[in-house]
Amino acid sequence: MDPIHLPGSLGQSALLARRLAESGSRFVTAAGFHSSSWDTHARNDQGHKDRLSPVLDKTLSALLDGLDQRGLLETTVGLAMGEFGRATIHKAVCIGWTKEYDTPIGRPIKIANSLEDQPGKPIAELL
Repeated sequence: MDPIHLPGSLGQSALLARRLAESGSRFVTAAGFHSSSWDTHARNDQGHKDRLSPVLDKTLSALLDGLDQRGLLETTVGLAMGEFGRATIHKAVCIGWTKEYDTPIGRPIKIANSLEDQPGKPIAELL
């Protein structure tokens, strides 16, 4: 199923991501869920299994099928993840995962931090 036929902002975002990949964009993010959608603390079956996962499953399947039909799947990395695993992904794609940026008010922000505000460490077995 083409993402254009999927309802909601995630389907539309996946369609836009596919079109951007087709036009040569090197990095694309497909979003569409509210920022706290997956941050559930109660009734996870209802929230994840019944509401969030089916939409994500259909959308990712459609996006990957669309990329495959257009010959883009061999040169495209598809990644579905939350905040965990950023240190490993950054290392795999040669982004300086230990880098730190300053906010406009001078507060340091690490790309990937861990406990006690130490830099996260990539998972060697996944690299």
